[in-house]
Amino acid sequence: EAARTLTNLACEYRYSAEEKAELYVKIAETFLEEDESIDAEAYVSKASGLMHAVPNEHWSLHLRYRVTLARTLDARRKFLEAAISYYELSQARHEKISSENLLALLSKAITCALLGPAGPQRARILATLYKDERVSALMAPLPEYAPHATVLSKMCTGQLVYKRDIAALEETLLPHHKAILADGLTIPERATIQHNLVALSHIYANLTFEQLAMLLDIESDRALQVAARMISDNRLSASIDQVDGLLIFQFASSNAEAQLQHSSLQAFDDHISNLCTQVNTCYDKIEPLLS
Repeated sequence: EAARTLTNLACEYRYSAEEKAELYVKIAETFLEEDESIDAEAYVSKASGLMHAVPNEHWSLHLRYRVTLARTLDARRKFLEAAISYYELSQARHEKISSENLLALLSKAITCALLGPAGPQRARILATLYKDERVSALMAPLPEYAPHATVLSKMCTGQLVYKRDIAALEETLLPHHKAILADGLTIPERATIQHNLVALSHIYANLTFEQLAMLLDIESDRALQVAARMISDNRLSASIDQVDGLLIFQFASSNAEAQLQHSSLQAFDDHISNLCTQVNTCYDKIEPLLS
């Protein structure tokens, strides 16, 4: 009701471009509070065409617009776009934006990236988030963010993600994140199965349908349904042999996501190597003082 009242104001009065932008952002915010994401998207789009007229000094309106845009993309289940928007916001530098709020935005970026469809774009976003030092230094030790850090680490290093990992993450999700899809899976379930299929493609040359179901901990028919969709969308390099009952994976090095995951592992190895070098250097400097 409040959003409808504001839309009437937008029609009845004449405003400057800056005033219109602020009103449209307010309308979009109100629609989001009422779970009307389609209408919110329409008014965010209207505001986007006017934000160039808003002076940089009016930073709070620019921030509100960007947050509202990210929330709208999130609510519309455009998770990868939302992840990028949230992550950009989490890197904002302003004395009036607290580090706690920036960390919350980073957690939202991770949530959306984890829920997005498997593929090269998602792998790139996950790799970027995994390399952010705030994840291990600030998020991992905190109970409310530890599940984000755990699942992100497993997905970026090509490990299988189990139901217990997702159960902890699901406690932090909003209702629209846990919606049931047309195939009967929730969004987190589908994202986990897709990731695990890609992870298995880096380990095995082929799997029987029974082995696949056991490893994914779901029915074989459902596993094959997800795999077939990923293959048709070019997000999984594999083929299904119905005669022999096999899911046959193609060579992992041709898979863009495998290359990106390898890059993440290499970055981790380099970090450990540098740390060891620094420790040895410190030891070499201290040893003469102790003798």
